[in-house]
Amino acid sequence: MIVGNSEQSDLGQSSLLASGLERNKGWLRGIFDPQMGAALSAIHDSVNTPWTVESLAEAAGMSRSAFAARFRELLGQSPLEYATEWRMQKAMQLLEQRDKKLIDVARSVGYESDAAFSKAFKRVVGASPGEYLKRGFEDLGNAGITQHRPYASLKLFRSERPASRVPYRSHISS
Repeated sequence: MIVGNSEQSDLGQSSLLASGLERNKGWLRGIFDPQMGAALSAIHDSVNTPWTVESLAEAAGMSRSAFAARFRELLGQSPLEYATEWRMQKAMQLLEQRDKKLIDVARSVGYESDAAFSKAFKRVVGASPGEYLKRGFEDLGNAGITQHRPYASLKLFRSERPASRVPYRSHISS
């Protein structure tokens, strides 16, 4: 029957997706791992929590060293790098709303001072929060790319950074 063919097709696509996940690093592969999925959920659900490798390992039910190694294997970066990039993605969304003070955005994403937040934002995004707002909307033509492509703005500003910095990770560009 047609339903049978459709189900077989869905199963074939699922196995193709699964085999692709085995070859690639990234967020999607991490969420399908039960332990990493628990840690990723914790990061995403509580962006303002002062995460440590130890607290994330506990959320995943793993030892600190095993968790850190598995996280890097699956996602291609350390747990704290991932948490920081997620915080900056959330901060960009909050900044684009333009209805919050900088200190309120900073606290929403886990920073106790706007100075510490601004320093981290510039390190990760490649521009200060003010520069991001000014150049982000000009360069993107106010197209709202960040709503459709997570980390798109991170890539925009990282491409302008000196070569001595850590290169932009391709697993967050899609």
